[in-house]
Amino acid sequence: MQKYFELMNIKLRNVISQIHGVSGLRIIKAIISGERDPEKLVILCHESIQRKKREEVIKSLEGNYHESYVFLLKENLRLWEEHQESIRHVESQIEKLLEKLNQNNTHIEVTTLGKPARHHQPAINELHKTMIQMYGGVNLTTITGINDSTMLRLLGEIGNDMSRFPTKKHFVSWVGLSPKNKQSGKMKKRIKSVSNNAGLIFRQSAQSLLTSKHCAVGAFMKRLKGRKGSKVAIKAGARKIAEAFYDALTKGIDYVEQGATKYVEKLQQRELSLMYKLAKKYNYTFA
Repeated sequence: MQKYFELMNIKLRNVISQIHGVSGLRIIKAIISGERDPEKLVILCHESIQRKKREEVIKSLEGNYHESYVFLLKENLRLWEEHQESIRHVESQIEKLLEKLNQNNTHIEVTTLGKPARHHQPAINELHKTMIQMYGGVNLTTITGINDSTMLRLLGEIGNDMSRFPTKKHFVSWVGLSPKNKQSGKMKKRIKSVSNNAGLIFRQSAQSLLTSKHCAVGAFMKRLKGRKGSKVAIKAGARKIAEAFYDALTKGIDYVEQGATKYVEKLQQRELSLMYKLAKKYNYTFA
């Protein structure tokens, strides 16, 4: 759908975040039905978009509505809707499977609220409650970068039994997030490590935190990015999330939270120490 918008010189994607969201789909269906007036199309958008981006949306919809491209837009919309229906069928099967696997854990009481994904949240009833029960009452969404959808994906790749990993290092190595070094004599060479699907999930979680300023992992990644680049920072951040995941399931979530708090305190002490050193060097004093 985006391809044929571009071919018609319609730049709606530059204004709204998702053309397959509620507002975008309303506009697409109206265009397919024959509407071409941007003033009428913008009325179909959510009120917040109309209030903040009305003029931008109108300008983005001033395109060349070629008949062939509109037809192909319609066909792609049909395929997208069929795909969404297929996803709903798969999610219903996942929900039935989770109910079956979770029969022995329903006694675990869950009082916390879920952390839904921003995009592509699975349409599974009481997903947050089910995930916590499946993980033995451990709420992994308290770990930065992990939400209910991430918990479900990790459950499918790793399961909830961590006893097969003797130590944290074994687990991190298994997901492909440990540094690899090859040595021959005095020559040392770092080689790339290939992550499995679980490792890729941790990497995606870390990538979402790369610009975050309000969490320990985000602050760590931001500092590392300046010295070694974003790829190294993302992998290092993913390793920290994987370690927190392992610790939460083997030692409890309180252990993970204390570790994050200590890291923030250590970072603050380091920055204060640097400030005092610079102040002393240039003969400044703090009031």
